[in-house]
Amino acid sequence: MIKYVLYFSLILYPIQTFDINIQNTAFDISSILISFSIITLFFFSKKKINIYTALIIFFIIYQLTIYIISPAPFPRFLSALYWITIFLMMFYIGEDFKIDYIVFEKIIIIILFISCLICWYQYFFIITPEKYNLGIKLRAVAFFREPSYAGLSFYAASLGCIVKYFYDREKLKYFLLFLIFFSTGLLTLSMHIVTFFLTIITIYIFIIFKIDSNFFKKILFLLTALLGFLVIIYITIYLIDKNFLEKITHHYLIRINIFDTETNSLSLLSWLRGLDQMLYSLKQTYIFGHGLGTTGEFYFPSVYGEKLTTYGLYSLTLKDAFSLFFRLVIEIGPIFTLLLLYKVFDITKNVLRETIKNKKIFNENIFVFLFAITIFVGSLIKEPNYARSSLFIAILILSSFIKKGEK
Repeated sequence: MIKYVLYFSLILYPIQTFDINIQNTAFDISSILISFSIITLFFFSKKKINIYTALIIFFIIYQLTIYIISPAPFPRFLSALYWITIFLMMFYIGEDFKIDYIVFEKIIIIILFISCLICWYQYFFIITPEKYNLGIKLRAVAFFREPSYAGLSFYAASLGCIVKYFYDREKLKYFLLFLIFFSTGLLTLSMHIVTFFLTIITIYIFIIFKIDSNFFKKILFLLTALLGFLVIIYITIYLIDKNFLEKITHHYLIRINIFDTETNSLSLLSWLRGLDQMLYSLKQTYIFGHGLGTTGEFYFPSVYGEKLTTYGLYSLTLKDAFSLFFRLVIEIGPIFTLLLLYKVFDITKNVLRETIKNKKIFNENIFVFLFAITIFVGSLIKEPNYARSSLFIAILILSSFIKKGEK
């Protein structure tokens, strides 16, 4: 029964416009369904109390304790405690999910293909090319909450498709799907194109890592291939639509230069202000964080915050720090954050080193795994909402790859 609830949640995950808003926090329907499933599995699990359950209990008790002196409003604290605890439970009972990765892959491809069609319809007939990106709401999103979330999902699916195609050249459909998902990711103007390239480089290193001359030659080959790919994209867009090329080039350039102190990009200013908040938090709390729900609830100096104030937008992403990584360090501290990242790192290492040796298992698992790890990486960079469905789906998939006896 739980299995079908998870499948249904996956079908609903791109429909973020119908989220539930409580105390300025958005809860996606699929995240709620998954969380209830996790709680059910956790309390009916036959697992014995071990170090991992002790860590969960310690984490909850510690967060309840520091809440006494925490500046976090109670609703924000309670919400953050709920969602983070669900994440921890996922990693504990991940092997009990019994996910059929082939079914997951089919669902993801179908729902995102439909989302792509909706995005292109929005581009040509609702927004129109002439008005595209001339305002905050004038970008294709399908039913995602923001273009950024849409782009992240499309780039994640495109990465899964292109890797699966290169592993088995006979599956031409995956190359065609890659073109569809990647081009739609470009259409959203999402900065997660950076996530796409960072993830593919990281995955490649995981697979081929071995300190010798061949390793560095392979890295050089990959970087050259990616550069060539970017040149092809640039030329293709130039030949198809010069105006769109100008829009996309300007859009990316003003957001990618994190060293430009004079930038007027609201996204970059918000991200840099989130970085300032995280660094200030580290200076104040060192290792354990301010506590759940405290992001944006304490004073910290930031020239980027001052610049946002001049635009009348000081509160913009103040209470989520614009990045999941920044928010985790602020609220739970670097130790718990690094433990979580190490767990994901360990899962990634085991999956890539093992599945690459078995073609059947690789074909069954790799799309879903790459989809999940790309969304997780993208969330760390710039998607901080704990209750967002894309993050929930990613952690659900990643935790399902935990092997028996590993915890």
